[in-house]
Amino acid sequence: MNFNQIEVESLSRLKTSAFLGILGSVIVAVYSITYYLVFLPNALVQGQVQPLPITRFLIIPNIVVDLIAGVIQLLVFYHARQGFKGLSSLNIPTKNGITGATILMIFAIVGLLGVVPSLIFLQSVALPSLTFVRPGPPPSPSSLILLGILAIALLIFAIVGFVGLVLVIISEYSLGTRYGEGFIKLGSILQVIPFLNFIGYILLYLGFSNSVNKVRSGTFQAPQQSQPVYQVGLGTLSPSGVARFTLYSVRSVSITSASLGLLNQQVVAQSISTSNLNPGTNVIEVNFGPLQLMAGSYYVDLTLSDGTSVRVYVVLSSSS
Repeated sequence: MNFNQIEVESLSRLKTSAFLGILGSVIVAVYSITYYLVFLPNALVQGQVQPLPITRFLIIPNIVVDLIAGVIQLLVFYHARQGFKGLSSLNIPTKNGITGATILMIFAIVGLLGVVPSLIFLQSVALPSLTFVRPGPPPSPSSLILLGILAIALLIFAIVGFVGLVLVIISEYSLGTRYGEGFIKLGSILQVIPFLNFIGYILLYLGFSNSVNKVRSGTFQAPQQSQPVYQVGLGTLSPSGVARFTLYSVRSVSITSASLGLLNQQVVAQSISTSNLNPGTNVIEVNFGPLQLMAGSYYVDLTLSDGTSVRVYVVLSSSS
């Protein structure tokens, strides 16, 4: 898989994440409107006539929706994490997004695992029936203490989840800048605002769709950054495993290591023809040994003596 395909697939993952976010928001919105404006008022009216079990009319419906929303949320951040990882492999700065999405995945998993125990606990608290005529007994002191501990744990949990969301937003906003998509930048911010996150997901979906089309059609040009060492043109890769490319350096520095990036592994270089870079243009040959590769685009990661890294791209042609 060449770097263009990796970028398209990674952006498509983020697009899928946004679509799942739209789906989850719609489910929660429809449930909230139906339950709190129609179902619950009717249950309250019936409860004035005869006692109704609060577990049946308040807890169980919320538990079911929480389970569905939790699964969707887990998928949202799983696809986001995969998208950020793919872009990070192309030296696109999305490490904040990877960390944030990982936190939010854990957040979703813990939330799913806590749904059923929460139901059992709420039943053990001896909640009153849904009626204004015969209220049930008040919760015991031990139950109130447990509720307090649960509230503190949920607060800490929410703070950690918010930090994860902020990290995701930072990476999404930077991608909006990279691809020139205002939809992505605005959508990333709206995610954190209650009742507007639905609009945020729609904007993210549109923005990532546009970004996929730009990269796929070849109309997107990555912004050039000022680097002390950078590649000039496109390098070549021979079937014998020799990568040849040109680097421009503004100062004297040496190459300490080189590795060829493949789909599931990194091939370390056996030798480098010229490890010392002089100011100006330098032609470099790196030998990785015989390779069994299909024609396409590949990348080579170089580590320099000053601690920086450079990624260069090479092409293995079918006629090589």
